[in-house]
Amino acid sequence: MKITINGRDIPLNPTEVRAAKRTVAKFFKRIEDLSAEARRPTFYFTTIIMMLLMSQNYLELADEDFLTFVYESLEKTRKQQIEMAKKKKAALMAKAVETKSAAPKS
Repeated sequence: MKITINGRDIPLNPTEVRAAKRTVAKFFKRIEDLSAEARRPTFYFTTIIMMLLMSQNYLELADEDFLTFVYESLEKTRKQQIEMAKKKKAALMAKAVETKSAAPKS
């Protein structure tokens, strides 16, 4: 998933996206419950509106230096994950070769 902030595409970590969605869903459920308990149905919608406005404000305040920092951090993490996957694959291949060469020959 990618999001465009101030004209710059920012790739998002899929694991973090799933975790964030779960967290936000739990928050919405909690606000919905509080709204029902207080018998104030408009509180739920007011909260959603305020989250939208505050989120937009934070994203609009993101300057180029901040976006560069986020993008570079994401890119570094992605490269580290690729490197780790390559090392795991190499280790598995080495173990497979080792196991094959250690097998008794008939």
